[in-house]
Amino acid sequence: MKRDLLLLMLVGLVVAGCPPVDGEDDPQDRGIAVGNPGLVSTSLALTTDVELDAVLVDIDHLRMARCGGGEHTESGGEADLVEAPLDIIVPSMPLCGLRAQLADVLHIEATWTSEGGDSATVVLDLDVGVLDLVPVDDIALSTDDADFGLELAAPHWLDPTLLGLVDGVELVVGPGDALHDDLVAAVAEDSAMFDDPDGSGAIDEVEREDGPLAIAGEITFEESPVGLEDSDAAYGMSEGCSCSSPGRVPRRSLALAVLVGFGLLTSGLRRRRPS
Repeated sequence: MKRDLLLLMLVGLVVAGCPPVDGEDDPQDRGIAVGNPGLVSTSLALTTDVELDAVLVDIDHLRMARCGGGEHTESGGEADLVEAPLDIIVPSMPLCGLRAQLADVLHIEATWTSEGGDSATVVLDLDVGVLDLVPVDDIALSTDDADFGLELAAPHWLDPTLLGLVDGVELVVGPGDALHDDLVAAVAEDSAMFDDPDGSGAIDEVEREDGPLAIAGEITFEESPVGLEDSDAAYGMSEGCSCSSPGRVPRRSLALAVLVGFGLLTSGLRRRRPS
């Protein structure tokens, strides 16, 4: 009898360590994110001065600073922004900083047509590296079920006069060339993130008039709160229930296991009491 009782109590404690997937525990107890994911869509600012033929961007990852401490890293992707924006789904969180780490140069191919009808081609390989954005006026952004448009550079940033375009002459700019650093600065310093309620991924005039939600700035990545050992844990997004991984035991599950064990113990004592 004692052996059976101890076995039942042990099973109860093991179950308490892994919350049920359809239970009523607090969402943070279950180790899942709270809220609905958001979307960050990357596009290049449009210009009427040149016609964009290709805009190849490869974002390795987005590193997000969580307000109050902790961070989360989301895998990126690559796309030709002339064809469609680059969409990256992000978890629900209070956002206090966004860093886009590019895996390769920002490659741009464009065509300029002069008033006389002649044209010139433009090929840019810009080693942007990192884009850091912080909320305007330090107002935290909620990514919960939100659509954001991350616009690279500012409208009309490819100015033919500043680029020195000449009819029939191809302009090629890469790292080390005279114009390279100025063009990289235009992307790094003038990129901004806007609210994109229509989910188009491109910023229209109405959305632009509302003003950016985040602009270029210095991000401070704070350490995770005490007791959280990895960045995902700072968001309550552990890998799920795993008795071999660290995590706290849900309070209600543990209490239930203790009550069950106590009930079984008292039941056993009553049965052994002489009649």
